[in-house]
Amino acid sequence: MKELTNESDVAEAPEGAGDLRRDESGATTLEWALLLATIGIPSFYVIRLAMETLVGHYQMMTTVNSLPFP
Repeated sequence: MKELTNESDVAEAPEGAGDLRRDESGATTLEWALLLATIGIPSFYVIRLAMETLVGHYQMMTTVNSLPFP
């Protein structure tokens, strides 16, 4: 299939192809979705790692506090 390279090609394209090229109705939504995914997915793993570290620290401290005095 021939690629559309300039405005004169749009007239030769099948009906509706020119409209699809200029249609930007979902661009903002896609940009926001990509931005949220870029920030959200790594944040999930960072928060999960931090929670595992805090739980491990809390378990260690409760073990130390349960030891009898010397």
